[in-house]
Amino acid sequence: MTEPVVENRKTTESGCEATMSFPPECDFFDGHFEGAPVLPGVVQTGTAVRELERLLGRSVRVKEIKKLKFAKVVHPGDRVEFSLSRKGDAEWAFRYESDGQLCSSGILVAE
Repeated sequence: MTEPVVENRKTTESGCEATMSFPPECDFFDGHFEGAPVLPGVVQTGTAVRELERLLGRSVRVKEIKKLKFAKVVHPGDRVEFSLSRKGDAEWAFRYESDGQLCSSGILVAE
């Protein structure tokens, strides 16, 4: 499995929201880290890009990621609340939270 399980995806006035989980059998947990797997940051940013592409209905080239922050580890099976919202013509803020706490956030600058 290479994608998160997405529930309750909805479009909002400024972007989209969804509940996601990353099952333990997802390939990206292999080797990250042995005995104590965590969700890689590149998977979190990549999932945000795919959600932006889904929202816009087209491929997106990300030329920069601003204010990238990883605050709380996401473990296999954790459920997270994801949000994506427009911040400017080409800027989209994403955020992952679990139990009301920030896991990660950033701003995608897209072309």
